[in-house]
Amino acid sequence: MGTELRLGTASAPPLAAQVRHAALVLEDGQAFVGRAIGAAVLGQGEVVINTAMTGYQEVLTDPSYAGQMLCMTYPLQGNYGTRAGDCESDRSWARGFIARWVCDRPSHHSSTASFGRRAFPESARSIPGR
Repeated sequence: MGTELRLGTASAPPLAAQVRHAALVLEDGQAFVGRAIGAAVLGQGEVVINTAMTGYQEVLTDPSYAGQMLCMTYPLQGNYGTRAGDCESDRSWARGFIARWVCDRPSHHSSTASFGRRAFPESARSIPGR
């Protein structure tokens, strides 16, 4: 038994901007529900904490986080978007990403994509709180 990240779609009829929900279920049964970003899949892994205020793109593309579910303590992630030059590798390695709030409209002038678009292709999953 381990920590599970459950993603799925809401039970409401299909809508253009339908919100998908996800749940982080800990080994002791505690559950945390949020909005899903990425693939609608079941994942399992170790939850690790990162206290950085910036560098979410570098952290997600760092191979040392392979197979782990990354929980960011700073509440806002994605506000300055992403750039190809800031990646540590050519893909996201974390099995999951947990944050209080993920911004989908970056404000930095050199951003080339939003955080969700670059960081969470179909094989990844995330639970932002809002």
